[in-house]
Amino acid sequence: WLAAAFGLLAVADIVAQYFQTYLFEVIGERMTRRIRTDYFRSLLRQDMGWFDDPANALGVLTSRLAVDIKLIRLTVGQGTGST
Repeated sequence: WLAAAFGLLAVADIVAQYFQTYLFEVIGERMTRRIRTDYFRSLLRQDMGWFDDPANALGVLTSRLAVDIKLIRLTVGQGTGST
């Protein structure tokens, strides 16, 4: 009887772990998409002179859009769900 209870508990744990991982991945992807969209919209609202600054060059902004948002994604996704 005790072994069946532990077996059922193990199955429930596996199912719960699957849903936890899945939901944190969905949340991470949605948050990343929202942050990337908001960041891009804020770039489009800048004055033309703002882009003349070397710190705001096209390559720098594109790299920041790709790399920084990816770092946020890594901290929000499955790693957060497993801690």
